[in-house]
Amino acid sequence: MRYYREIYALYGIDERFIAQYALIILLVTAAIAVPIIIAWCRIFRKAGVPMGFYFIPVYGSYRQYDIADSKGVFWATLGVSILYLIGSLILVQAGETVFLVWVILFLVVMLILSFIFCKRLATAFGKSTGFAIGLFFLNPIFIMILGFGDAQYVGSAGSTSFKGLYGGGGTGSTSVWANASNSFTGGTQTVYMPAPAKTVAEPPQSREPAAEPERRLIPLHGVKSEKVQANLASARIGQTCAVRYLAREGKPNCWVVSGENGRLGVLREDEYREGQTVVLAEVRDNPEKETRYRPYVTVD
Repeated sequence: MRYYREIYALYGIDERFIAQYALIILLVTAAIAVPIIIAWCRIFRKAGVPMGFYFIPVYGSYRQYDIADSKGVFWATLGVSILYLIGSLILVQAGETVFLVWVILFLVVMLILSFIFCKRLATAFGKSTGFAIGLFFLNPIFIMILGFGDAQYVGSAGSTSFKGLYGGGGTGSTSVWANASNSFTGGTQTVYMPAPAKTVAEPPQSREPAAEPERRLIPLHGVKSEKVQANLASARIGQTCAVRYLAREGKPNCWVVSGENGRLGVLREDEYREGQTVVLAEVRDNPEKETRYRPYVTVD
């Protein structure tokens, strides 16, 4: 402390001014950092990730990238940072020009990785490339827009390849059209098969009801997030779902299907027309699969 007092006295600086200046910097930093931290916690909650994970060093950053479907970008960023530190220790003796080129190269790579992360985070919330550019250049402002705004997390649903949709492999590749009983838990509908021809007339009360056209089950996609799985675990079979169109730049457009307790998944653009009624018909439980609950709907 004596050393600093001598420096302050030498340049005529008042110690109280230094303390006040440091306090102002601390308050301004807190005023900016606290809303951003709260916004990220809300983003975690929207994605179905426990908010406490945000505060865990390294793992919290990993879950940020996971929300944006960018695990590869996270590992690339970590690897590039480690490589930069090692290279700096080696090249610091190679001269200023070489070291400067090394620093510029590192910054360029990190900016590219950062923009990829921003683009995927915007896409995970159904936002456009313009919003991703805002995240890149004005990150604190646009992070608070995601956290405090009405943006809904849709994950990587728009990039789903829809494998297995017609019984051709992929997760849940069991043919979704094979439904022998068509009796849904909850008793929402029973499909009667045509009665065989009879030669003897029977009383009207013993006749089978007229045959109804069989309704196919359509699987919902984009159901891997913990939040959607929690919604499906408590979803009521037979409920009529709300449907919202989602246009995704550079990826297939889709319809977001929401039930009484939140988002249940998405339909492909060509499987639904505006105005149709969507009913949650079945939720299959596959505990050994990566996606435990697999929902199916019927569309009028």
